[in-house]
Amino acid sequence: MNLNKENVLKVCDALESGKYRQGFGRLHRYGMFCCLGVACDVSGLAKWSDDGVYCGKTISLPQNVVNWLGFDENLGPAVCDIMSSAHANDSGKSFYDIAAAWRELVAKI
Repeated sequence: MNLNKENVLKVCDALESGKYRQGFGRLHRYGMFCCLGVACDVSGLAKWSDDGVYCGKTISLPQNVVNWLGFDENLGPAVCDIMSSAHANDSGKSFYDIAAAWRELVAKI
């Protein structure tokens, strides 16, 4: 993994900001976001469609956001002893838990 420290920390700040309501199962729906949806929104690399689609994706990160973050895969890195960030989000880990785990990854580089 070749994390982009600055971009990952921007997303961590957004996750901890209280600006985003946490949702599950999709990047963005009904005014809520999963952690990966927050990453898409913060990246500003594209616009959301009216039905919560970002660069053709609804569940996983589009490749341009994967590259922007420096992640190895489109579901985000394993965090909180769960196989991916998306699964951690959907398993009930809070944005704060996920941000803390991403900050630990950044601290290791």
